[in-house]
Amino acid sequence: MKTYTTKNLVRDQLAPLQLIDRPMPEPADDEVQIRVMAIGVNRADYFIRIGRYSLDESDKDNYGIEMAGFVTKVGANVTKWKVGDSVCALTTRSSAYAEYTVAPASLLMKVPDGMSFAEAASLPVGLVTGWYNIFKSGSLKSGQKLLVHGGASGMGVLAIQMAKAMGAEVFATAGGVEHCFLCRDLGATAIDYKIGEDFVTLGPYNVIYDILGGGEYFRRNIEALYVGGSLRVLSFLGGNKTPNGIRLNKLHKPGGQFAVSKQAILDALDDEFNGDGVDLFDLAKRLNIRATDHIYIGGNSIRRLDLDTKAEIVAAINQKIMPLVIDGKIKPVIAAEVPFKEAERAHQLIVGSHTGKIVLTVPNNLVR
Repeated sequence: MKTYTTKNLVRDQLAPLQLIDRPMPEPADDEVQIRVMAIGVNRADYFIRIGRYSLDESDKDNYGIEMAGFVTKVGANVTKWKVGDSVCALTTRSSAYAEYTVAPASLLMKVPDGMSFAEAASLPVGLVTGWYNIFKSGSLKSGQKLLVHGGASGMGVLAIQMAKAMGAEVFATAGGVEHCFLCRDLGATAIDYKIGEDFVTLGPYNVIYDILGGGEYFRRNIEALYVGGSLRVLSFLGGNKTPNGIRLNKLHKPGGQFAVSKQAILDALDDEFNGDGVDLFDLAKRLNIRATDHIYIGGNSIRRLDLDTKAEIVAAINQKIMPLVIDGKIKPVIAAEVPFKEAERAHQLIVGSHTGKIVLTVPNNLVR
């Protein structure tokens, strides 16, 4: 019997990504097998490689979690999808950095007619993360104000468009003329931090969606929130400590969201005694939670969400957001399409300055 294989990109510690053969992944009863045509590249993929984003040992080579392609097999319980369907999806147990992968049927979205696989591959992480943090956890409503830090990023451009489509007033920080022009073109008020424009003065905001994350300006995020507002921090590219030493690491742990008095947390961030490395989550437990000036602080990347939660979000996106994508009201923004075998270059691009999403493209006949 012939053994089928698929080509995957894996790492050898900090060595360049290597293309290797692995057994063909077979779908479980509730999964589909997908011939991958394009892969969304995220900063987390690079940080996993260099050890700044921890995963279980069994997942250490599963960098990519979003891709687009066509269904090649369906599991026994799958009825909604069929062989040949063009889909974009999130993966769980199988890497998206591969010629073939498998994904839960509940995490699939149909590729709109006329959309390229590269464009479709840029959607899953940005839409799911944005929906979860801005709408589900952040509870943003029509007519309210959203601030997006990193508005010109692959996730930022989708967040701006989703919020605008839902009737919110959107503001976005970005660095430089090109990045700010893109944010304005998508409907946001652009705030150029490179020339000293201050996002606090344009607040307060109901939700702050901080894609970049930074302890250095964490206090200013708190200052810029309405009472009752929500701060959602996705990463710590600007450091995981505030200037007085308070750590922010537990914001991304399960149950890491909390309510706290806005004034109490501002006072704590100003108090030098907190410079002993205490975590903000632990500190908040000691503050006045009975106050009337509550704000909500938290943040989750989708890698840490369970399958049921992801499936619930994807169902909401299929119902409420994908029709807007089909109508052209939400559009992918692609920074670069990089050949699969040049993934190393894509990882260098992802940590540099760019606007929109970086995508790997997989040819029909992949050879080493």
